[in-house]
Amino acid sequence: MIKNYKKSLIEPLIGEELHIFHSNEDIDQLSKNIVKIIEDKLHGCYLLGGFRGTGKTSFLNLCCAKFHENDIIKINLDCNKLIEIGNFLFFFIKELVKIVDSIPISEQLKMEILKLHEQVSFKNIDRKSQISINKVLHNHLSEESQNEKASLSFSLLDKLFNLATGQESLYKYKQDENASIENSQLVELEMRNDEFILVDKLSDLLRRLVAENYQLILVIDEIDKQGDIFLQDLFSRYKNLFINSHLISFFVVDQNQYQHIVFSSELDDCLKTYFTRLFYLPTFNLKDIQNYLYREFQVKNMSECYKAAYLTNGVIRKINTFNYLEDDYNNYIMQKAELYHELLSHPEFSKYKSTYITDKCKFIVKDFIELLFYRKKLHMGQIVEVFRQKFNNHNIPISPEIILVSILDIIKNNDNFKVEDSSTIEESTIELEASLSNPHFIEYDEKINPSEELSDYHKINTSILKIKSNPIKIVERDYQGFEHFIRIIETNFRSVKNIILVKKISDFNGIEVDNYSALLIMEKPIGLIIYSVEECSFSYEGPPVEEELLSFMKEKNIKIILIETDDEPINKNLQFLIEQADKVIYREL
Repeated sequence: MIKNYKKSLIEPLIGEELHIFHSNEDIDQLSKNIVKIIEDKLHGCYLLGGFRGTGKTSFLNLCCAKFHENDIIKINLDCNKLIEIGNFLFFFIKELVKIVDSIPISEQLKMEILKLHEQVSFKNIDRKSQISINKVLHNHLSEESQNEKASLSFSLLDKLFNLATGQESLYKYKQDENASIENSQLVELEMRNDEFILVDKLSDLLRRLVAENYQLILVIDEIDKQGDIFLQDLFSRYKNLFINSHLISFFVVDQNQYQHIVFSSELDDCLKTYFTRLFYLPTFNLKDIQNYLYREFQVKNMSECYKAAYLTNGVIRKINTFNYLEDDYNNYIMQKAELYHELLSHPEFSKYKSTYITDKCKFIVKDFIELLFYRKKLHMGQIVEVFRQKFNNHNIPISPEIILVSILDIIKNNDNFKVEDSSTIEESTIELEASLSNPHFIEYDEKINPSEELSDYHKINTSILKIKSNPIKIVERDYQGFEHFIRIIETNFRSVKNIILVKKISDFNGIEVDNYSALLIMEKPIGLIIYSVEECSFSYEGPPVEEELLSFMKEKNIKIILIETDDEPINKNLQFLIEQADKVIYREL
């Protein structure tokens, strides 16, 4: 279903695509925290960490989507475009100019922003020119020195003569080089002073934008694509801009930079002190993967979910393309996936509330499994050392000795391994069987089983949520439209507030005919979302597929709201349909 409304499966979600973003209780709470920061105008710097591909950019886009575009100014800076840190100010103001051209602000303020843009652009060009001049001058001096050295005679008299002249030339060369260095240092000092003035002007302009009732949000993305000290240098040069400009700044980093900052001491590393709060966006767990694949890719077997969990470690970018991740030469994916699931279910891995630790354990366990299947045979002592090194490197508070006995028990009960016991556990050996058997979940062909508790659906259609935004169209004239709706409801039942079935009556060659559409209203942490399926069942052709949705609602004890209208698109009759649904609900109370 995702392919109906998203062209690229790996790019961040924007605009109407944001409704695809899959959430769980942890992510819902995280989005509530971010939204509250923006609502309460808690200016400052915030760190958002997570593994690459977990949807950090999409998540921030989603949080900002709750606010009207005329209320916030969101500046996105992609560090992939920053060749060096000196370009930061140039790209910042360039993005700001794009935005102020399309929003209503005072003409005086707009002119001052444009003027500052010209000044920064000029300084950026002038800086590049000076760097080029210094390089040319340095190369010219080096070339002169080489030419003079090459002109030395090989005769003894010539050497003695050229020794004196060479010393004079060398002295002259040193003078010119020192002058060049001194000139370069003066230029650099002037440029830093000019940049300080420009930053101060920019801070003033940003504060004036806030005074015109705009909320300023800065997102600095892909920081991990730069060097290790990039973030430190960024704060060294632009700390006053981030802290004193009424900005809410989000710094987006990968899991390694997040780890470095989180586990650093504020006494030893001042970088941590700049951030008001540190947030972490987790990967998907198995339940998330199950719901997402069931809803968006119509996957119905749990074996596919286990495979996707192993291949992707719960990273959403990879989940979207999980069918393409399996190597043709690798025949052990399902066996690896079974062992992966069993090991991660161990209480020692799952007892921590920190999603960061849980995510790290996924990658560590997968690395161990890959090593085991590659080597075919490992001593338990080797396994202890593998886990100890990983746990120490990634600040995981788990003792490998504690999990060793459990790992051995799990593998003993796995038909794909044989264990040679010894006098001590560390000396025991695990060996891969020559002929592998299918995992248990393949043998049972376990089906995906969304929530079956009737209590999960008892609040649907008990009141009406009035919404004015246009519906997001899932499909049109597609017999599978109501099936798509059911999958959305099953995997988002806590967020579903209303299901409205619409019967459109029209005349077809003098005969009264009808077709069915439906509306689905959901309440997400970032606001209300409404979906529609348009004309997916016709009385004069095809099976009455609306019965599938009606049967589902009866089975779950959901109040049925059926509204009859003329043959017009749902979005043109939206307010009428909501008003009629409101009457149906309160008439039956």
